[in-house]
Amino acid sequence: AGCGRRWEIQLEPDDYHLTGVDLDEHALEHRRSVTADLDIGVVGSVSDRNVVPLGQYDLVYSAYVLEHVNGAQIALENFVAWAAPAGLIVMMLPNRDSVYDWVARHTPHRAHVWIYRYLFGNPDAGKPGFSPYPTYHDPVLGVKALKAFCQSRDLSILEWFAIDTFAQRGGAKYALVRSGMRFVRWLSFGRLSDRAVDLGIVLQVPLGSEL
Repeated sequence: AGCGRRWEIQLEPDDYHLTGVDLDEHALEHRRSVTADLDIGVVGSVSDRNVVPLGQYDLVYSAYVLEHVNGAQIALENFVAWAAPAGLIVMMLPNRDSVYDWVARHTPHRAHVWIYRYLFGNPDAGKPGFSPYPTYHDPVLGVKALKAFCQSRDLSILEWFAIDTFAQRGGAKYALVRSGMRFVRWLSFGRLSDRAVDLGIVLQVPLGSEL
């Protein structure tokens, strides 16, 4: 759900059927023709419930997509509707209660493009088919709100973990980033985390879930 140009997952064995949905037709075409791991590629929005069949997927996977959706609860509802009974929903997303996400919410998109190009070293950042994309970071993506959503839909939380995204990144520029994040955490009186940058979540849809 929001498949982009590629992913880091290695699925084995290979007897599965993979459908990718993405609103960015340039990224999806790269996924189809270069990465070439999709059985079906659909240009469409994760906010459109009927973009793929309902109740058919053993696994719905979404990585760093929901923060770019204006009205993310609709997408979350769709993930539940697309999953087969007892199916899994796996999500990776920024932690809305982190320093990194707070800064992302309060800076313009052009600043994100600059950071991707000159801090993360991606010269194509912001071009068609390349991240970063405009962000919304809907309140439903906060930790408490997400857990309340899961409870309201009878979703079982199988895994919920924080990711320190910058832990393995060395060098002076990342040391400066970490120092800045610690400073903002201090200014927030500890309300914002400087280490739990991202979240990994694995949910299971109830056996008798309704579409």
